[in-house]
This record gives sequence, structure tokens and C-alpha cells, in this order.
Amino acid sequence: MQSTGLSGFFAAFVGLVLLGGLFAAGCNRNGSVQQTAQKQTQHAESEPGLDSETESSEETAEKEQLAEDLFQLMKTAEAQSVSGKFDEALASWRTIYQQVGQKYGMDAWQTVSAELALNAARQRTGMSVTDRQQAVELGRLTGLASQLINEQKYNEARIHVEKAADLSTRLWGKESYVSANVNFIRAQCYLGLGLHDRALAVLNDVANLRITLTGVNHPDVESTLELLAKSNSILKNHVQAQQNLEKLVGISKSLWGEESEIYAKRCNDLAASYNNDRKAALAMPYFEIALRVRRKLFGDDSIQVGHVRLNRGLARVQLKSFDEAMESMEAAYRIFHQNQLTAVEPSWAILLDQLGTVSLIRRQNEKGQKYFSELADHWKNRESATHLEYGKSLFKLSVSIGNQGKYTEAEPIMKRAITIFETELGLSSRMLHQPLTTYARLLDKMGVESEAQKIRDRAVHLAGFQELPR
Repeated sequence: MQSTGLSGFFAAFVGLVLLGGLFAAGCNRNGSVQQTAQKQTQHAESEPGLDSETESSEETAEKEQLAEDLFQLMKTAEAQSVSGKFDEALASWRTIYQQVGQKYGMDAWQTVSAELALNAARQRTGMSVTDRQQAVELGRLTGLASQLINEQKYNEARIHVEKAADLSTRLWGKESYVSANVNFIRAQCYLGLGLHDRALAVLNDVANLRITLTGVNHPDVESTLELLAKSNSILKNHVQAQQNLEKLVGISKSLWGEESEIYAKRCNDLAASYNNDRKAALAMPYFEIALRVRRKLFGDDSIQVGHVRLNRGLARVQLKSFDEAMESMEAAYRIFHQNQLTAVEPSWAILLDQLGTVSLIRRQNEKGQKYFSELADHWKNRESATHLEYGKSLFKLSVSIGNQGKYTEAEPIMKRAITIFETELGLSSRMLHQPLTTYARLLDKMGVESEAQKIRDRAVHLAGFQELPR
């Protein structure tokens, strides 16, 4: 079915109608929570001693019926526009606007969205026949571009969305909400093509325009800031990315409530960004919020909780709180195993590496051996027995074994690791200096001093300096 451009104009609103219960979250323009956000009760634990109101089945059914009725009205309005019945479409949007306003209040973001769509429908009735045809073409182009982006066909999508952007500016004006939505799609396309600077420039304009038209606490502003944070992170604009994420935390809290998964995710993302920027002290309070909410929503053994525990453990490592770090990361380790995610979880290797490393720092070499052995198996199964990451894990495994005084067991593993380094990095790589130096020390412990000296001399040569007298 051809689109008039209204679906793209009102995409966030329509999508949230489909989710039904999210209409329970209404925020006014100055950010106060107007109604309680949707209660996420899956795996939730009630807090003893606190009075809470549970939503009755009748109330839930009423909300679901309202969402369905509004969605059907929007489908009707869209069909009326496609068939050229613009006056009827305008009447449908008036009904939607009135119902939403009565239910959520005139300052709620849902009502703001309905008002923007109503204004677009009103403007469309005053268009010439030619412009009405162009409006249909605009909807077709944006819909096709979105579909191609979902299929990751970014070059094809770019052709359509660039045409849509020009057409939108001509029909609706550069400062219109329609143009903001088209440019948001254009930014998604640029991100897919790796044109991050272009995406960033477009997204900044979209964010400013959407904030002006809807106020800060609106899902469209939320989605724009999310892409801005992603773009800034890719471009290593860490401060700007953190500023985007800080705003997102407040917006998501206002929109969906402080007990929602969306709010927990924002807190976790912001904390992870702080942690990656060596700001672990700033990260910790947000990890604690994310952990509290996710434990309540999903349970202690959920993968959502596992991710927070891993991230919080990494922050504890940065703060050199190694006992707390091990407690948090070992809890994540158990969760990943219980959920059978060790083969597919992207952060599994990071977790094993940090568990092994902190074990060595705490002189718990048997634990280190366990984790590094598992890490070596992971890289061997995932990549190959010659992969650089496999070599690194073997080297760390040999160190943990050697620290236990098992030099004969450690030596062939370390030698194998160095062979992989030589193959992957080249025989003359300066990165071989430290592994060779460690290997020489191991040979000294084994009493093979002449061979140890040869290895040491090679390490000194690779480092480009002479060894000082011992």
C-alpha cells in the first residue's frame, strides 16, 4: 500500500500504540511524570513492607482496547489519505487527537504527537493536486528507504532517502516535523554506510528540531539522542557521547519510569561509557541502579543481570577493588553458564580474561589457570589453533601454571604461544619483547640458563636497547 508520508511522520506514536501498555506512560512538556509508566511484571519481585497498587485485569483490558481502537483509527486515516479522501482523513485525526488528549492530558507526549499528525493532515487538505501526489510519493520513498535500511541495503536506501529529503523540504519546509523524520532516516542510512560525520551533523539538526517541536521528553527525541550517542562513540567523541547518554537517562526515566527496563538500559549504557573512558567512580552509581531494576524485573539469574554484573566487575577492577570485582564477575560467569550463552555471548571472552587476570593479581594462580584454560578453548573453537587471541590466552595460561612452580608443564604452552605470536606478528615484532623476556625467566627457573640467555638476548635486540648489568 502506498503511504502519504503520515506513517513516517507518526512512526513513534504508531509503534507505541502497538505495544498497548506503553500508553500508560504520559509525561508533560516540563518533564514531570503524569501517570505511572507501564509496570513490567515479568520475573518481578514484590518489595516487602511497601504498599503497591496492582492493575486489575479490567484496567489492563481497557488500556489494550484503547490502544487497539486508536491504532485502527490511524490505519483508517492512512487509508483515507492514500485514496485521496483528505477531508475524511482530517476528521479521523481530529477524533484521535481528542481521544488521546482526554485520556492523557493535553501536555502528554502522546497528545503532542497526535497534534503534529493532525496539523499535517490539515495542511494536506490545502495542497494542490500535484502536491498531494508528491506527498504520496514522499511516503513511498521514505517507506522504501526504511525497508532497505532494515535489510542493510544502505546504498539503495540512500538513493531513495536523498530524494525524499529534497521532496520533504519542498512540500513541508526545512523546519517541519516531516522533514525531521525523513532526515532521521537519512542519518540511519549514513550510519550504515559508515559516514559517521555526516550522520552526526544530520542528527544534531534533527535533535534540535524535534526538541523545539515536541519538548525534550518525547520518544522521538529519545531515539535521536540514542543514535547521537552511538555516532559520537564511534567517532571517539567520548565527552559528547556521555552528554547524550546523560540526557537519555533523564528522558527515559520521565517517559517510562524508574522501574522500567529502558531506564535500566540507559543507566547501564552510561555507566559503561564512563568505564570505557576510565571514569569508573562515575560509573558505579549507575551500575547499581541498573542492577537493582533488572534484578527486580528479571531475577538474579537473568542474562540482563549478568551483563550488569560483568560491567560492574570491570569498573571494580579499574578501581582496584579486586575482591569486589571477583565477586561480581564470578556471579556473571555463573549466569552465563546457566543460560548456556558461553558460545554466543560477545563479552564472554572479556569476562574470562578479566577473571583470569584478577586471579593472577590476587595470587590465586589455580583460579587463573582455570579461567585462562577456558579462554584458550573458547578462542580455539571459535577461531583456530593459530589465531592471535588463542596465542594470548595460551601465554597467560602458561604464566598461571608457572606461578604455581609447575615449570615443566608451563614451558611447552608458553613456547607454543610465542610461536603463534611470531607467525601472526612477524619474527622482528617489538611486541615479542615481553613474552620472550618472560620465557627466558621460565627457562632460568628450569635451570636451562644457556638457552635462557639466548632468548633474553633476542628480546633485548627486539626492544632496541642494551640490557643493563644485573
